[in-house]
Amino acid sequence: MTNKIQKVINIINNKQYAKIDGVMIDLFTANAIKAVWENISENSKAKYARLPIQMMAGLAYEVMGRTK
Repeated sequence: MTNKIQKVINIINNKQYAKIDGVMIDLFTANAIKAVWENISENSKAKYARLPIQMMAGLAYEVMGRTK
């Protein structure tokens, strides 16, 4: 598990927004990122974890069928 994903999980567990790589991530966005993380292959997880947090969130919203 990468440092970014661990920070996302901390946001969910603490029910408190926080900055990741200088970007404020709220609880809803953290849940979306975690949901994508849990449902992709190991190979895809490595690629997903290397993305900037903004792109991780954008992809999560796309998968959910929402735009932010």
